[in-house]
Amino acid sequence: MRMKIIFLGVLLTALVVTTNAQKPDSVTREEMTKYVVMMGSVEMWKRIMSETNVKLAKGNEKITAARYNTLLPLLDDQKKLSDAKASPDEISYLKKSMEIRIKNAQNFSAVFTSLLATTGEATYKKVSKAVASDPKVRERYIHEINKLNGNAGADQ
Repeated sequence: MRMKIIFLGVLLTALVVTTNAQKPDSVTREEMTKYVVMMGSVEMWKRIMSETNVKLAKGNEKITAARYNTLLPLLDDQKKLSDAKASPDEISYLKKSMEIRIKNAQNFSAVFTSLLATTGEATYKKVSKAVASDPKVRERYIHEINKLNGNAGADQ
């Protein structure tokens, strides 16, 4: 919840600061700012989810990382778990891990939907397409996302 508030605060601040000045590459400053804030938030969520998944995969005192990675794909197949000699503790950890992963994915989906609604689907599609197809827009995007992330000198 706290992260949602931070994301929305950043988004609102960015929107207030932007202007509607038209750029020669057809993506306005406002559109780019909305898209950059959205994608910065999406990337942060992806990073958090990835870090969580890595921590879960490292296991605990009852299951090693290698064992976790071996057993996780078998979680829905009791026979394969039995054949792999999965202990009740391992199965319990895997189930809890999967619950966490599913909850994180649901939270990500909700945040993405909220960000998309704030940014506007048309704006998202327009800027996304322009970033993929127009080198000038991509350069602007990289510059702006690096600024947002505090890497202003890291432009490529």
